[in-house]
Amino acid sequence: MAKQIKVKKDLEVSNEAPAITNEVIETPEPKVDIEIKEETKATQDAMTPLKGDVVTEEVSEEQRLLDYISNAHSERVELNPFLKSLYPLPTFQQPALWLDKGESKRIKMLLGKMQSENKISLVDDGYQKLGSFYYADGDTKTRHYNLDSVKIFALK
Repeated sequence: MAKQIKVKKDLEVSNEAPAITNEVIETPEPKVDIEIKEETKATQDAMTPLKGDVVTEEVSEEQRLLDYISNAHSERVELNPFLKSLYPLPTFQQPALWLDKGESKRIKMLLGKMQSENKISLVDDGYQKLGSFYYADGDTKTRHYNLDSVKIFALK
């Protein structure tokens, strides 16, 4: 059985439009208080670190290399592991930064500069190969010397 629905017919529909007036209603704007403060100059006292703060200075690659050589236990020091440690770890599926041709040339320039200034004594001139190209046996693909393919040794 279907239920019977009662419909109320109390709604009246008028065809008249609402009256339009030309009144302008003004709303008050909110007041904003802006205070301009003078900039205070930092004094040297404010710039000095507190007692609990740790101040670290960035040590240059040259100084880090010299420290590594001087702290080594043997007379002949292999520099490849240390030079690789100067670079960040490679990200997922990205080659290490020290494998780059440009970085190999930069390392070559750093070592050459330090040797010409008599800061370090390298065993041979094998570091001069860094960044230059070569062909592998039976392969036509150009490869570049890097820290994996060139062993670099220094004397204390």
